[in-house]
Amino acid sequence: MKGIKWKRGVRRVSSVLWRYFTVTCYNRYYHKKALGINFRFTDVKIIDHQTYFREDEYKMLRKILLGKVSNNMDYFDEYRNKCYASCDEHIKNCTRISGLDFSKKPNIQLLTAFRSYIETRCTAAIFLNSIHIMADILSDKIKEKLGRNYSDVLMSKLIAPSKLTNSIKKEIDLLNIAIYVQEQELKNFKEDNKAMKIICSHAEKYGWLNINQFYGNPLNESDIISEIKGLLEYDCSKKLKELMAGREKRIKDSSQKAIEMKAEGIVKTASEYMYLELYRIEALNYSDFLIGNLLREIASRMGISYNELTYLSHDEVIAYLKNGTGPIKTGVKERIKGYAIIGKGNTAIIYTSRKLSELLKSVKEFHKYIKEITGNVANVGKAKGKVRIIMETKDIQKVKLGDIIVSPMTHSSLVPALRKASAIVTDEGGLGCHAAIISRELGIPCIVGTRISTSVLKDGYIVEVDAEKGTVRIIEP
Repeated sequence: MKGIKWKRGVRRVSSVLWRYFTVTCYNRYYHKKALGINFRFTDVKIIDHQTYFREDEYKMLRKILLGKVSNNMDYFDEYRNKCYASCDEHIKNCTRISGLDFSKKPNIQLLTAFRSYIETRCTAAIFLNSIHIMADILSDKIKEKLGRNYSDVLMSKLIAPSKLTNSIKKEIDLLNIAIYVQEQELKNFKEDNKAMKIICSHAEKYGWLNINQFYGNPLNESDIISEIKGLLEYDCSKKLKELMAGREKRIKDSSQKAIEMKAEGIVKTASEYMYLELYRIEALNYSDFLIGNLLREIASRMGISYNELTYLSHDEVIAYLKNGTGPIKTGVKERIKGYAIIGKGNTAIIYTSRKLSELLKSVKEFHKYIKEITGNVANVGKAKGKVRIIMETKDIQKVKLGDIIVSPMTHSSLVPALRKASAIVTDEGGLGCHAAIISRELGIPCIVGTRISTSVLKDGYIVEVDAEKGTVRIIEP
């Protein structure tokens, strides 16, 4: 791959199975199936959880999508509808599979179900990357429309999700439970039948939100009780009113600004895309939750844990179900320590150990001492506090009230920590990413798309976040 110029994609800390799906959907025929376009990436690599595309191929995909938009602005709606259709079909397929009992079925029936899962999964996964291109094209159209008035700060106020995300629905429902607990002055939840019934229902409805790219376990009643206890130090009735009033004000202000700038149509489209960006991730995570029983049955037959199974490629799982052969367990343990995936043509190879070290060196970026980091304003405000680097869900345990959360990107399972944060800073993301949406709903300053925040900042650094200028200034390293 020498001589190839690379375009950085999104960095997602995740297992082999999730990322192998990513490479597969990009370098096989799924663009044709999902979007009806004759395109595929011939070279894709994932190193240190960072996706890299061939720059010329990435530009080609953008050119194709831009051409469709230029010929017909309604393509934004067409693309959105295709995304919903693919995600909904995947959820429907996984719901069907989740209702099957595989415990006494032969491997061939597990193989049929698994292949069906792969097909709808890879089709839906096409929208993980292509939506960023569509959002960039949409952003350019908005810049043209607003002219000199355009700014990140204006965009953060102008664009609001068209619907409530599941993360926010969960937050609202949780606050309502906490309000009930405060009103009843409950000391022991388990002694109140109504409280426990509501808590169990909440866990059943939203438990899957703790699943992120195969990581994590569904929330149970104890997890929900722990979250509620964390909320009881606040006036939850006041907090809920503030959340709802803030959302109502943002929608009203957005509508008024759009009318003033004669941009109602394109702002409405951008608001729909903001919701869509998070929906597609939630749809994949929910589907991965639904498919859990099938994956656990396969893992059991292979003599490995569910977690170890998620460090296999789906091609390796298929090989086992067809032939009874699979990778040596020690090889899986090496992948858990670290891995890279190199996609060439319609194949992909997983590397660990010495080869991984070589690949890591090839993409390592060296940063001189930096005192200030810049990014895009996702929600305005200022904050000063200690940095807490959050790479995985398990890291949220170290977050304390008032900390500055710094992460490659946020997701639903981080919300309990995000509630405590005085600001959010991410490497990745645009104005429609999870961090942007949740920060606006919770009223937290947020800067996204810094690219280097997790590389430059360390736990314990004192920083000042200015989410009006889009800067993070190091005060005490």
